[in-house]
Amino acid sequence: MSSLKSIFLLGTGYIGGSLLLQLKEAFPSSQITVLIRKDEYIPTLDKLGVKHVKGQLGDKDTISQAVLENDCVIHAATADDEPSVEAVLEGIKLRAEKGLLTTYLHTSGTGELMDHSQEYKDTGVVFSDDNPAQIDALPDHADHRNVDLKILKARQELKGKAKISIILPPCIFGVGAGPFNKLSQQVIALETSALNAGVVPCPHDGPHIWNYVHNKDLMQGYLTILKHMLSLDASDPDLDNPYYFCESFEQTWKKTSTTIAEIMGLSTARATKGNGLIPEQAMSAMSADSRSRAVRLRKLGWSPTVHQKDFKAECEKEIEMLKQKGVGTQSRAYVLGENR
Repeated sequence: MSSLKSIFLLGTGYIGGSLLLQLKEAFPSSQITVLIRKDEYIPTLDKLGVKHVKGQLGDKDTISQAVLENDCVIHAATADDEPSVEAVLEGIKLRAEKGLLTTYLHTSGTGELMDHSQEYKDTGVVFSDDNPAQIDALPDHADHRNVDLKILKARQELKGKAKISIILPPCIFGVGAGPFNKLSQQVIALETSALNAGVVPCPHDGPHIWNYVHNKDLMQGYLTILKHMLSLDASDPDLDNPYYFCESFEQTWKKTSTTIAEIMGLSTARATKGNGLIPEQAMSAMSADSRSRAVRLRKLGWSPTVHQKDFKAECEKEIEMLKQKGVGTQSRAYVLGENR
């Protein structure tokens, strides 16, 4: 594996914060720099020996300059922010002009596999990351696809000059290990609604299936991909396939809702768009299939440690943390989307 002097990480929330600690452990001699927007994070980062760049995702010059100064870039802030990705790609191009090789791992998501035209139907379609043509055939308007297409175009322009891959996590669950935000989104939306409303939203009685992965298994997925990319020459044909899925098991959203209801001793209630039981973002995800197989990661030796049999116990931990945050009381409720 080639040496890695420096890493620039975008995102210090649920994914990025957990990943930050894993990167510190896996690459102890590498200097890590993170993009932050809150001054309150600085003391914690200083204690960790992590440098910071102050800025927003829209600060393209700030991001491009940080990319220019680092060997490796990981975007783990959001799958949908075009300006920040454009800035990363511009920084990689500037490095290439100077003869500097960059390793870039971007975080997308299996939300782009959803087919809302098949609402209330089980499509039976399962995507595999060893079949990139299947993923490339997704419509341009699919979730997250607008950003991924920019990355795919840049990959062609930078072939042999940069190593660029995309990880597409499914529904992530479990309490994270990062220093800041520790809770995810979709499952948390169901648990939050249960605490606030006294019922567990169930999207409908349909068969919609998603894959799931625990936060700590996802972190090992990132490290497995990153170490593999670092071991490759920039012209290695394995880099021709940009996609990596990272999944442990799959289940219906109805099963997820009924599991939470069992934990809390509550009933389920039909959630529909516009009735306010859960945010529209979560409702959309629960109204279509998103099925994937992490064939490539498993071939690299990655093996998840948290499985479907563990899901209930992990939900119990999440619910307890939500209660500690005051969800279900007059205190401030946890807000979906605030945990990046």
